[in-house]
Parts: sequence; structure tokens; C-alpha cells
Amino acid sequence: MKKRVLAIVMSVMLILLAGCEDKEYPKHTLSTEETKHTVDKQYNDTVQLTETDIQKMNDNKAVFVYSDENYVTTLVGKYYDEKINDYEDAVESLNGVASLIGLSAGSEFFCVFGEQDSKGYTYYTFQQKYGGLTLQYATLKVIVDPEGYAAGLSCSFTPDVGIAEEKTFISAAQAESIVKKQYPDIDFKYYTDYTQKSAVTFNTRTVECMVVYTSNPEQSVSFDMPYIEHFITYAGEYLTSVPTSSIGSAIDDAYKTEDYFKNLQAGTYTGKVKLYDGSSLEITVPTAYNSQDGKYYLADIDRKIMVSDYAAFNYDNGRLDFITSDDNNGWDDNYLITYYNYIRAYDYYADMNIRSIDGFETPILITVNMCNEKGEAENNACFYGVNNGWACFGSSQANRYGEALDVVGHEYTHGVTRSSMQGTKYANETGAINEAYSDIMGNIMEMRANATTDGSWKLAENSGETLRSMSNPNLYKQPAYVGDEYYGANVITPHQYNDNGSVHQNNSLLSHIAYRLYKDGMSLSDESKLWYTSIELITPLSDYDDVYACLLFSAKINGLDKYSDKITELFEAAGLLGDRNSNAYDTKKSGCGRLEIKVSDELAQGCDFVGVYSVASDGSLTYESSVCPDVNGRISVLIPAGRYAFIYGHVTEEGVQNYGYQRSGWASGTDYLVAVEIENGKTTNLDDVS
Repeated sequence: MKKRVLAIVMSVMLILLAGCEDKEYPKHTLSTEETKHTVDKQYNDTVQLTETDIQKMNDNKAVFVYSDENYVTTLVGKYYDEKINDYEDAVESLNGVASLIGLSAGSEFFCVFGEQDSKGYTYYTFQQKYGGLTLQYATLKVIVDPEGYAAGLSCSFTPDVGIAEEKTFISAAQAESIVKKQYPDIDFKYYTDYTQKSAVTFNTRTVECMVVYTSNPEQSVSFDMPYIEHFITYAGEYLTSVPTSSIGSAIDDAYKTEDYFKNLQAGTYTGKVKLYDGSSLEITVPTAYNSQDGKYYLADIDRKIMVSDYAAFNYDNGRLDFITSDDNNGWDDNYLITYYNYIRAYDYYADMNIRSIDGFETPILITVNMCNEKGEAENNACFYGVNNGWACFGSSQANRYGEALDVVGHEYTHGVTRSSMQGTKYANETGAINEAYSDIMGNIMEMRANATTDGSWKLAENSGETLRSMSNPNLYKQPAYVGDEYYGANVITPHQYNDNGSVHQNNSLLSHIAYRLYKDGMSLSDESKLWYTSIELITPLSDYDDVYACLLFSAKINGLDKYSDKITELFEAAGLLGDRNSNAYDTKKSGCGRLEIKVSDELAQGCDFVGVYSVASDGSLTYESSVCPDVNGRISVLIPAGRYAFIYGHVTEEGVQNYGYQRSGWASGTDYLVAVEIENGKTTNLDDVS
């Protein structure tokens, strides 16, 4: 569906409205008779458009979404009269809406990439900079229609950041001295003539840096990597290092991970793998022969995918311990099926002209034997970013998630959304939205590949450990709508104790809508187009209102306008539009009562939670769920009518301190818990916690 059409060199930065830092935005009133709005190139002469002006340009059909600070975060509609032929024109188009999206004089940003879809729409993606660093979650997208005119924008830029102090890069000599200080006991040979400025992705952010090249005293016998690239920030912080086969690099390929594929010889392996249920599946996967060490690798030369050990890469300074075989046999079944399904996920997005997670063919590293620092297997699967030039995925031997294409597709989609949005705020609403997109696309991928017999949109059903149901979220303790049973409100401090603000628990709010669209007649092919295009429209800070607007925009782009009313109906029914806190407080459900607990402002700042336990007739307890104070310090949740016990968990640096609800109120410990009756249709208030 998408095709990358350009990549702007990372060092090219655009200063919007430069030279006007001492001016306030001029106020202009547009003539009501005007049908064309002239936008001068100089900011001081640029008319600032209002929502009313833009509605006139769109026959009152434009869609606006505003942030809490009253800046536009999504605009669906035309806002600029001139044609947009390239990214510079896209920047020019923003002058007239600068005050709407919060761009102040001196705002600094750069174009990351542009892309065009099969419908002829072009998407320009920008990131904001301040003081030489890319601002976290700060992404802006300009969408251009097939005729070359502005069709909309989305923005999560930090508004009115002002002008940063000018930064000066350290010198080449200073950069080399920092490397020497980092490795005082290693006698590197330094290739001073090649020390250069560059920009790399580090911890999900683009960082300007100096690159220092040295010899590699620990060169592997398996790969010809005689040099090391060392990356140092402009301010003198040592970032990381990677081995490389050559000196000097283009800015868009600083890590040069493709070097690992250069001298490998392509081959295949065909064999049967044993699945979790005891059945077998015959698969064929690419392998590669390395003449330097005489070993075979689980490696796909064409797609640039390799399989390596998780612990070595994550706990041993990025060391690549690739999975190999002496004779192209004896491969671990879990490695094989996981590798096989990641190839299928790759091909699914490649069919939409997105090769790898970003469309730029970034090499993929599947790291197996996922574990903690003690070497203990972790029961999980994950995408953990772009590290040392690799798009990294984790797979564990503690489960068979690699057998489930929907789980693999889920993780792969995390990479796609992170690349498209240029970051992910993995907390509260935005985190739940991100998780939902992964569930939706993973499930569509699995169903379109005929890799499941499940029609109820379950997740991981082919691993022997079903995790979620998009058709019936309550079945796996997830909400179907805002305020439903198991709904988790936004929290002040996202943390592992509250699932980063219920990012997994609440992902059903959006995925259930995807299922409902399918049941209402939308084909899997159209669902794929609808949701994928909306990924290209949203930003890291897009909330449910933004996603709603972007889905309507996506429906328009893909010729699915007939579903617009249904999308609106489903979002309204789910309580996802407007004030979601109030929607949650006001929700009622037959067979349920409401639990209310007020938590002090101080405790609400932490990661505390309340464990909910049903009480059987014999007094035994069964854990049901956990709920957390919301941003207002309020625990307000629907619970099925019945008898319950409650334990308040206070999270400290030393661990969790438990306080049980007893006849006298909250008390330390979990003995003498009282059974509280939750009545249908009624609210039960427990004592405040302070």
C-alpha cells in the first residue's frame, strides 16, 4: 500500500519563521468574500488562519481535534491553497496554521521521510528538535492529496518551545579523547581522517553525534569486521559502539548492519517442526552459509533477517551471538517456527510496500532465549526498538508464542507503528492505542494468511495460551467500553504495577471496534487498509479523539466512506469521544455495582493499586483484578454484584506494603479481611486512603 519516495538527510533542519523571535503572532481577519487565502513566505506577513477560515475552505466539512492546551492535534481537510510538491512546500504550508498547532518563532524541525500510497496520497513526517536533540514524542505529519493539495495534518509537537541556545559540536580530537577515556586499557588504532558528524537512533530518539573509527582488536572469525564505530554526542557523552566492515558512513546508514549479510551464501532449510499441541508442520525457511567459518545461519539475505541470542545482545554490550549449525540441520523447533512467522509478518507489510518495519529495509534481529539478567527465561515476546542499527524482537523458550502468527504480527506491528509515528508514548491512552493496533493488525494478518481457524478474534490461540478476545473482551478480563468491568483509568505515574496505565488491559476498547466493523460487513482486506492507513496518520500523542478523526480520514482515503457513520456509532457507544473520565464515572451495567475509594493526592502520585478478591461461601478468596487511582485520585470501578475482599498495595522502593480492608477500615496486613457486599445498581464507598 505504501511506497517510500524520499528520505531527507537527517542533518537537514528547517527553522520555521526564523528571524521573528522577538515578534508576537500578528492578528489578521480574513475577508469573508475570499475563497483563496494568500500565504506569504515571510512569517511577519503570513495570515494566521482560524478554524472558521479553514471550515470555509472545506464547505464546513473539516474535522478538528484539539489538545488540552487548545492546540490542533488533528486536522482533516484543506488548509493551504498552493500545491505541495516536496517537503519544503509542506513546511511552507504550515506558516498559515502556526498559531493553531503551537509553532512559535524559531521552531526547529526536520523531515524524516516522505511516502506515497497506492491511492496517490503523500505523507511527510517531521520531527521537532530543541538544543540539538530530537524532542520525545514530537512528530508532525502533513498529508497531501493525489492532486498535490494539503488534505490534513496531525501534530504532537511541543508547543511554544522557544529558541534553544546555540550548541557547538565537540572537535574530532575531543571525540577521540572521549573514546580513549572510555577504553583506557585498549590500544586502538584511530582513523582520524574519517572522524565525522552523523546522526543515529539511540533509545528511540535521533541524536546528532560524532563518529570515531578505530581498529577492532576482537574481530570475529565469522565476519570481516576490522573496525569499530564509536558514537559520541555533540556534548561529549559516549553513546555506544558497533563493529563494522568499512570506514565512513552515510548519515542514513551510520550503523552499517547490512555488512553482516554481504558475504553470506543463500540457501534454505526444509523440515518438520513440532507444535505445542503435538502436531507437526513442514516449513521451508531461508538459511545462509558463511564460508569464513563454515557454518550455516538462520539468516534471510533478501529480507535482511538474522537470529541471535538475546542475552548476548542485551547484557554483553550488543554482542551478536548468531544461531548457527554445522550442517544446516538440528535447528531448534521454536527458533524455526518463530523465524518462519517473522518472515510471514515481514511479507505481509512488504505487500503494502513496507519492507522491514520502516520501509527502509532496516535489518531485523530476532533474539531468542529471552531472559532476565540472571539468565532466567521470561514468559513474554517483544519488540524492543532499533538498537545498533537492528530492528530487535525478543522470543522466549518459556512459551510457544512464536507459533502464533497473530502474536508475531502483534510484535512486528509495534515496530511499524513506532517507525511511522517516530516514537511511542507507551502509557495510559496512547499506550493502549498502540497495543490495540498491534492486536488488530496481528489478528488480521493471521486470518488473511489462513493461519487460524478461530473466527472470534482471539490472540495467541495457536500458542496454547490464549491471551485476549477482541469479540468478547470480558472473557479475558478486559473492558468492551469506557467504564466497563476491568476498565483501567489513566494514572498519574505509569508503572509496571499498573500496566503502564492499563495499556494491555484497555487495548480492547479499540480492538473490539475493529471486530465490530468486521461483523458489520467490512472485509479483512478493507480492515487492513483502514487501520494501516490510520497508523500513517497518527502521532505518538494521538488519543482516542485523534484516532477517531484519523479513521474517518483513512476511510475517505481508501474509499470506505460508507463505514464512516458506523465508525462514529461504535466510538460513541464505546464512550471514547469527549470526556472519558466522566464517561467512566457515569457508566452503569446490569448485574454490577460500583466501588468508590478516594485516595490522597500524595498517594495518587505513586503506583498504588487495590486488589479485588471475590469471597466464596467458605470464605476462600479468588483474585479477580487490580484497580488504580486515576488522575483525580479516585478509584471508581464497576464490579459484578457479589461479596469481595480488598487489599490496598502501597508501592515503595523496598516493595509493596499491603493494607487489608477490615471492619475498622484499612489496616496493615492481609488478615481479618471483611467481606464487602457489592449490590447491583448501587455504589459502595470504602474509607478514604491517605
